[in-house]
Amino acid sequence: MVVGLLFGCASVKPNVVLGVSTVAIAADCITTVTRPKDWVEQNPILGRHPSNGKVLAYCAVSMGLNATVPNALKLSPKVKKIWWFSLAVWEFHEAIHNLTQ
Repeated sequence: MVVGLLFGCASVKPNVVLGVSTVAIAADCITTVTRPKDWVEQNPILGRHPSNGKVLAYCAVSMGLNATVPNALKLSPKVKKIWWFSLAVWEFHEAIHNLTQ
């Protein structure tokens, strides 16, 4: 799948990659809200000690923007896949980081 995404393989549908990136955002969100209370958040938008509500609202907005911005910009399916793949890699990285700190 990774090779297909990077080279625009027609067999990987953009909506599949959108789904993977949405799951990645959810993974980051879940691992953020389950962190110990003394943990310091690194996202400057959320602040150092965001409430669970703030994190969940931020994640909901992120998921909404992730689904709508590439379509609003009228990006080609290939560029959408690159957008969503890149986001998925970043968000899964952040989720793993949350689990290992």
